[in-house]
Amino acid sequence: MPFDVFISYSAKDKAPAEAVCAKLEAANLRCWIAPRDIRPGADWAESIIAALRSCRVMVLIFSSHANTSPQVRREVQRACEKGLTVMPFRIEDVQPSASLEYYIGSVHWLDALTGPMEGHIEKLASLVKAFTDGSSPPDPQRTESHTAPGSPPTTSSTQSAIAEAPAAGTAEVCNEVASVIRESRKELPGETDLPLRLSLHFNKAIVAGYSSTIAIRIENRSPAPLENIDLTLESNGIGSNPCKAFRRMPPGSTTRDLLEIEAAKGGNFVLRCRVRFSQGDSLYNLRGTTQFTVNVIPGDQSLNINISDIQVPRGAQADNAGAGGEFVPVKIENLVPPGAIRTLNDLLNYSLPEDFAAIPLELDYEVSQAAVRRVDAAGGSGWNIPKQFLGSVQTGTKLLLDPAESGSGFIRGIRLIARPEFKLGRSKQEADFLTWFWPRTPEHDEMTRRLSRVHVVGTVEAGKVFIRDAGSTNESTFEGHPLQSEQNDQIDQRGTLILGHEYALDVTPCPSALPEGLHIDNTRLWNGPSPAKPAIRGCVRFIPTNSEIALYDALWLFTDANFGTSRLNPLVLDLPGVAEVEGRFLYYRGNFWIEAFEGANIRVGNVRLRPKEIVPITDAQPIVFGNTPFRVKVEA
Repeated sequence: MPFDVFISYSAKDKAPAEAVCAKLEAANLRCWIAPRDIRPGADWAESIIAALRSCRVMVLIFSSHANTSPQVRREVQRACEKGLTVMPFRIEDVQPSASLEYYIGSVHWLDALTGPMEGHIEKLASLVKAFTDGSSPPDPQRTESHTAPGSPPTTSSTQSAIAEAPAAGTAEVCNEVASVIRESRKELPGETDLPLRLSLHFNKAIVAGYSSTIAIRIENRSPAPLENIDLTLESNGIGSNPCKAFRRMPPGSTTRDLLEIEAAKGGNFVLRCRVRFSQGDSLYNLRGTTQFTVNVIPGDQSLNINISDIQVPRGAQADNAGAGGEFVPVKIENLVPPGAIRTLNDLLNYSLPEDFAAIPLELDYEVSQAAVRRVDAAGGSGWNIPKQFLGSVQTGTKLLLDPAESGSGFIRGIRLIARPEFKLGRSKQEADFLTWFWPRTPEHDEMTRRLSRVHVVGTVEAGKVFIRDAGSTNESTFEGHPLQSEQNDQIDQRGTLILGHEYALDVTPCPSALPEGLHIDNTRLWNGPSPAKPAIRGCVRFIPTNSEIALYDALWLFTDANFGTSRLNPLVLDLPGVAEVEGRFLYYRGNFWIEAFEGANIRVGNVRLRPKEIVPITDAQPIVFGNTPFRVKVEA
């Protein structure tokens, strides 16, 4: 069933979202809204992508909750990629985060900050109705040209026309609004505001056990140069992660190259693409995915093969809809002359016609160069335990930090787990990471109940991280591969973990920021346990992608994890007074520790930490991040 309007909102704004939906549907606009329009048992992410394909307009219920919601950010990014007109409906006086500003910083905002909400919703309905009735379908190569709060308006005629839209609406004014929108959209080039575009061309058939190549094309679409560009491809279907670095790309330039890959095993896999670069004073990390096939061929090079069984990813036949939708598997016999491929050697050496297709990228994180320099300065050696903490010793494997005050609104707690086993599930008593659909609603509670008390278990064995199903009733998958209860799957790169076909998590193994280990100058004066070599370094981060985090953040900590407001950090603390990269948690000699980076505002008890000071964490000393105090509890 086709829809007119996709409504994007944080679950905390359910009431205004449903009010907008009711008003739009009263105006005969077919609305898609979650979770109402997701069929029972259907995949959440697939349902959203399918809905976006069928809609022409996205109404974004914009608030402080939406501003920090990863799910809302992904929906807006996908909407822009598919050419939907995004209409933010602002119900709180907040500015868009950097990640959202990429996509909606130049569109018109309809404010609902003063006066009765009903009147603002009626204006919104009139505007949406005018667009769907009086304009041509949105051009997928254009975006809106009006401005977000805090930005100068692009065209005063647009602002005045929308401001004059009547509550009930007249055809003349609404058609004028739609006309202004159509004209203003012609002024903007490009599909999104991302400064970089990545395209791939699978120029060879990929065969298990043999090397192959993938052609890459990177375009700088911005008016400023890009510097220190690093591209990395990751997949369970290839033996290593090929990388390519480019020092500088001038504005408007394009570069091409080849990446050599070694196909490890046959099957259908997800190829994850990560592009990191600097521009001006900021460092950016973009990521995207696509699907590809590794073919299985008998090893005899002289053996005749049936090319009708061989698939290659091609872009030209795809519908360009959704993440990974730019490539589709195509039989190679449709691409080569008859008789051109008879043997395995023929197949491996044949170069396919050029067919680049864009990888849909999204902003993973943005961080200032100054913050990166603070992290670099915090490495090396020369840590010191302040003398008042030399007697602080409390060994344990689980650190619980809970907000000490509740008057400033809901603040999530923090859990650091330093055990060789990490459990994910819906049980507060048994699971380390709580897989509740959040915030709680009757619909979300029903979805949560379909998950097991402990659904998935992670383990560390022989210096490697593994994951397995815990005998759940509704199964689990990692990167599309079903997990078994009697067999471990290694996690050596970032991927998507799905519990019960519904609850999705972004799983990221984070390398240690201290590859040479921790060297404390006065450690001989501290009376903790003797040093022991860690089995593995770094940490593993878990972030839900179709739910908000419930109650507390949980991190699987092996040796160290940076924290701050940027998603560059394994642990994101979006708290008042906290910097992009604020400090670091560590696990050393059986104790949890904390240190502050330059310019940080971290207090342990009554002591504000200075750079290179490191403090063992105990129950006796509360910790304050910026302006937010936390109670501390260490468990064995």
